[in-house]
Amino acid sequence: MLNSDTPLGIGYIKNQHKVAELIERKYGVEMIDCGKTAVVDYMACRDKKTVALIEVRCRNITRKALSHKYNDEIIVTHRKISETVELSRIQSVPSFIAFKLLDRTLLIQIADARGEMVVPYRVDRTVTPNNCNKTGIAERDNGFIDVTNAKELHFDGDI
Repeated sequence: MLNSDTPLGIGYIKNQHKVAELIERKYGVEMIDCGKTAVVDYMACRDKKTVALIEVRCRNITRKALSHKYNDEIIVTHRKISETVELSRIQSVPSFIAFKLLDRTLLIQIADARGEMVVPYRVDRTVTPNNCNKTGIAERDNGFIDVTNAKELHFDGDI
């Protein structure tokens, strides 16, 4: 069973879809769900052409706590960042990560269409929960993305 098939995972998937709907309305794109095992969650398309790759991450933290407790850095596995950036290079489109926090949604570009990183981040080997269900721990290389300049997405009372 995938982590996304558990009750907690299903909640994250529902929030992921809400974020996709917000991005569709905000930017006038069609968000194509890439499936549970794809490198990224969505392809943003306009006029039947992919214009961006979007990964959505849900985090149980407020924006204020993120700033104070974690110095405006959000953790994403380094592998996920590397694979997403490489896919940007292959498909010649920029990539973004949307972070659904408890009180808002942030959107930050991580790579340009050449597959070059455009956001400050650092990599550290850390021990973290193995998955969203916290059914174990994993020691791995994690990327800490600086979201100080991330866009806050709003759409008249949504998300």
